[in-house]
Amino acid sequence: MRPMKNNFAANLLLPIFCLLTYSLHTQTFTDIPGPMGTTRCLLKGLNGELYIGSSTKGVFRSLDNGQTWSGLGGNTIMTGRINALAFDTSGQIMAATEQGGIKRWNGTAWISINAGLQTGCGIPIPIRALAVDPAGNYYAGAHGYTSCFTKGDLYHFDGTSWVSIAAGLTNTNIN
Repeated sequence: MRPMKNNFAANLLLPIFCLLTYSLHTQTFTDIPGPMGTTRCLLKGLNGELYIGSSTKGVFRSLDNGQTWSGLGGNTIMTGRINALAFDTSGQIMAATEQGGIKRWNGTAWISINAGLQTGCGIPIPIRALAVDPAGNYYAGAHGYTSCFTKGDLYHFDGTSWVSIAAGLTNTNIN
């Protein structure tokens, strides 16, 4: 049988060690001023710039670690909520939107890239997720919720149009 003092020391030192380790590895976060509206997504650029997509105000860029923000294109994306941001293979930012499908910023204006993403009512499908893999393939995920588009879908961009790749999936609603 071990002496009682060794167990006591172990029981006392272990929590102290854990607290010390935790305090050495904790991080602190600082609020940064942002544009009006709820931030939906965040993306860091290759040169350290920050991009945010908001619920109602569009896409914004900060060149000074979030101290100041400017809307891309004078904030002319005009599609309501921005759900996701990604860079295409040429470094241009792309935005997945709730009411405008997918847009690409060409440096001066937002360009729609919605071929294959139209609902039965003629409006763009609501896009909730956007990704570009290392090989340069673009993917988008949609969420169905309107009478014009009742089920979600998963898409791949073939260079000209978005094509569904959800065959065989039972639940394709992307949130």
